[in-house]
Amino acid sequence: MDSSLLTQYLTGNVEGLVIDEAFLLYAGILMEIPIAMILLSRLLKERVNAWFNVVAGFIKTIVMMFTLFIGNTTQYYLFFSLIEISTTLYIIFIGVKWLRSMRSFEVNS
Repeated sequence: MDSSLLTQYLTGNVEGLVIDEAFLLYAGILMEIPIAMILLSRLLKERVNAWFNVVAGFIKTIVMMFTLFIGNTTQYYLFFSLIEISTTLYIIFIGVKWLRSMRSFEVNS
């Protein structure tokens, strides 16, 4: 955090965004999606796993794109956001490709 944002976090209000218990819960859920996907990728069957990856990638991409329009976007936040958006778009691409290959395998079988 830069010092101006850190001061705002300590007050519980960052550029008009209230940092309360509900906000922290939703932020925590968003942060747990990639962690949960590691476990789920080992537990789920291939088709369900592919769908979960597409949905998780979509959720994370939309949220990161949305956050770019909240408050003042700093250069470092833009840098990290672009990396995360690129990565989650690639996860969606791979998931869709995986689903298509499963579908073509079923048709050919």
